Amino acid sequence: IVVVSNLRRLKNIEFAIKLANYIAKRKKITLDIYYAHFEKRYLEELLGLSKTSDIQLEVNFIKGEKEPQLFYHKYDFALHPSICESGPLTILEYMAHGLPFISYNTGQSIALVKEEYPEFIATTFNMEEWIRNLEMILGRGRLYYNIQIRDFFKQHYSLDYYYTECRKIYIENLT
Repeated sequence: IVVVSNLRRLKNIEFAIKLANYIAKRKKITLDIYYAHFEKRYLEELLGLSKTSDIQLEVNFIKGEKEPQLFYHKYDFALHPSICESGPLTILEYMAHGLPFISYNTGQSIALVKEEYPEFIATTFNMEEWIRNLEMILGRGRLYYNIQIRDFFKQHYSLDYYYTECRKIYIENLT
């Protein structure tokens, strides 16, 4: 499992650790958390939480990696548990690399994703909802989603898409 986020309380990383811990009760897993900026006290709390986790859970805090997407091929899925986002760029990055994810229902990008992949979006922080979505994603497997998610990203978020949309707006305003 991978999480890419700044470590601030608003990002709700403790939920990702608790979810991973819940899963680790059934099987051995690794949770890699990539971060650059952090609140010192929050990081200390997260480190403490990860040390008291299930023996089958390995939590790695990876600081300062400028291109975590180079490692996305290693992961089965990603988490984005932030409580509040305006437009979560991290999930766009996950999609661009064909990595399935579960995100909390916040931010502009989520509405479109939710229409096509409702299993990627959690509407509460109820652990059972996240586990249900996760089981659906894992049941289908990363390969099931890989090409579909990349195509979805290209169709709705790529540079070509934005260029076409901007061009359309300019042309409409010229007439």
